[in-house]
Amino acid sequence: MLLVLVPAATAGIFFLLVRFLPGRVRPAAAPPADYTSSGDGMTDIDRLLYEKCCRYMTEKRPFLVETFSIDDLSAAMLTNRAYISRVINRMSGRNFRQWVNYYRVMYSVDIFSRNMSLRVSELSSLSGFGSMATYNKAFKSFMDDTPGSWCLRVREGGGIVL
Repeated sequence: MLLVLVPAATAGIFFLLVRFLPGRVRPAAAPPADYTSSGDGMTDIDRLLYEKCCRYMTEKRPFLVETFSIDDLSAAMLTNRAYISRVINRMSGRNFRQWVNYYRVMYSVDIFSRNMSLRVSELSSLSGFGSMATYNKAFKSFMDDTPGSWCLRVREGGGIVL
């Protein structure tokens, strides 16, 4: 067996490549007990990664940066974009962009609850959206209402209704 350390694109991270010499390949062992899969095909490790991603989104709020991408998240989670994408798709039922926009919409609802004098355009930009069209579409998909009419209804009713 030949072990080789290969530097990754990110400084300080190395990948360990293992090359088995011909005739020396061992059969794969069964996965460890904590690597169990349920009926949905997700392993405990997948669930832990998803929880870590959600915690990162809530605590660090990277979605507030308009250019936040799956590459940024995968770098923060120290894994690859395909794996992150698969885990997010399966665990949330949304693709990466929809998942990020959900956090953005919920953030806009939160900041509106603290300052109801904000205009919809301000909510959009403060929440990390690059355009009003994207904000309106995302807001409507998660809240079943346009941001303008929702804000008006909340202002008139005096409180947030989710």
